[in-house]
Amino acid sequence: MLYINIKTTKVLCSISIEVDSTLIEYGKSGVNIKCVANSTNLIGITSIQLRRSESNVVSVSKYTVVWQDKELENKTEVTVNASIRDVSASFLHLEIPGSVDRYPKDTGSYQCILSGVTASVGASIYTSQSIVLNITGFPYLTTYIFSTNHARFEVSVQKGYLEFSTESYKNNTSLQNENESFLILYRKIITPVGTLISCVFAFIIVRELRLHYVASKATATSERTEKKYTNGVYIV
Repeated sequence: MLYINIKTTKVLCSISIEVDSTLIEYGKSGVNIKCVANSTNLIGITSIQLRRSESNVVSVSKYTVVWQDKELENKTEVTVNASIRDVSASFLHLEIPGSVDRYPKDTGSYQCILSGVTASVGASIYTSQSIVLNITGFPYLTTYIFSTNHARFEVSVQKGYLEFSTESYKNNTSLQNENESFLILYRKIITPVGTLISCVFAFIIVRELRLHYVASKATATSERTEKKYTNGVYIV
């Protein structure tokens, strides 16, 4: 596989965009992008904005660097150097190491946008040409089939993801096996216990019905044979 290592520069108006390579190898080479202001006709710069496929990534203004991509902001390995104090040397430089490349988020069309002031036009916005970055070496989707005693399901995952998270995958599999073992043990215990409880209830019900039947029969017999003795005479 051929990788481009030459520096690419495209210029439009008063801002240019530079990248070390437009082809990034996933997990190895990183993203290195620089927006450079061209001092021709500029008397002041308000901000420099880096965009990726219609989404803002990071910008620098007179006061500070502002992140729009919050996920990148939270990655300590990612660095941004920027300054607009000197019109002739204003820039914004973003570096994303290969260890934190995001696929496909970091791919796309990158562009620099400059807000500045010229002597002839006044406040103006300038844009660089777009440079498309691609990330290669990210394995294709692989479908894995899992089955248990209760269900069968398919999961499609990136092969590369499994390679970088083998330990996590093993832990999840181990946890699943433990849960299945617990369910099997639970069934072995609860089935005979449930049967025993059912038998006890059945015995109690039969016993109560039998006692009720005997009591009812005795009462009926007593009523039929009861005699009342009045004035020395039995009245049936």
